[in-house]
Amino acid sequence: MKHGIHTRKFGRDSKHRRAMLRNLATNLITHDIIRTTLHRAKDLKKITEKLIGHSFNPNRYNARKKLQGYLFTRFAYKRAFHEFPHRFKDRTGGYVRIIPDDRRRKGDGAKMAWIELLDLDKIPERNPITKRMVIEQRVQEAQNIALLAKRIGQKLIITNTQPDTSSLTLQPTFNSKDIN
Repeated sequence: MKHGIHTRKFGRDSKHRRAMLRNLATNLITHDIIRTTLHRAKDLKKITEKLIGHSFNPNRYNARKKLQGYLFTRFAYKRAFHEFPHRFKDRTGGYVRIIPDDRRRKGDGAKMAWIELLDLDKIPERNPITKRMVIEQRVQEAQNIALLAKRIGQKLIITNTQPDTSSLTLQPTFNSKDIN
């Protein structure tokens, strides 16, 4: 008999399962919508609802530490504390929606679903804090790409002076000796 089983194991040990759910939660908070399996989305919904609930208490030290300890990126943490209290101020719960997808995953045929944060129309476009955080994230991504290019021996070409990762391209560097 299977009494008292409350969590899905996803074929992983507890540390790997927790890291996977932390990564999914960070991506959901960062991107507002992600596609994953239906069962992962159901577990992620429980976790994300609690995290967003913590973001309504910015003065509580414990709430800040819980979010910092759970989310992987600083951008997701700042977004949760600066944007979500204003975005979800009219809601008392139900911040996340799961939309089942008709398509199944190719490899194993698992049921897929989209999971999204609600009230996408209430995202502040001109919020200077959010804008600054997005720029900081793009600059960090550009620095990571430059470091990666240096490690693999490719030349980084920047076509735009703005901190936007879409303007960065990698080109392999070679000598005339490599051609022959």
